[in-house]
Amino acid sequence: MVTAVLVEPKIADGKRLLQRLDKRGVDIRAAFWLLDKESDEWRLVLASPQVGRLGPGAVYDLIIAAADEALRKSLLVFDVRVTDLKDPVARALMKTFKNDASARGIRITKNVLDNIYIKDAYIYRVA
Repeated sequence: MVTAVLVEPKIADGKRLLQRLDKRGVDIRAAFWLLDKESDEWRLVLASPQVGRLGPGAVYDLIIAAADEALRKSLLVFDVRVTDLKDPVARALMKTFKNDASARGIRITKNVLDNIYIKDAYIYRVA
């Protein structure tokens, strides 16, 4: 199986989407691209307490509303995964990098954080 490559335009588009969500007041506590171990596909993971309160569908609606036409073309809905703060990878990243400003815009590869194996990830932020 060929592993997908995370290219710079995807990283820039994810950052732009995150900025647009911030402007709309969407509470994103962790945002990162994660290479899925099974499918070898990249997913933009957005962890928010609003998923628990409103449900994932409502948060997807907020994402679609925040995305402009260019973002909707480059970031497909199946590229984005919303989760609550109980997600194991999000929790491991938040626990490891909490309040660490240097953990913005970094790549981690083949690491174990809090007993969770992370094949590859690009971190925008964790809180």
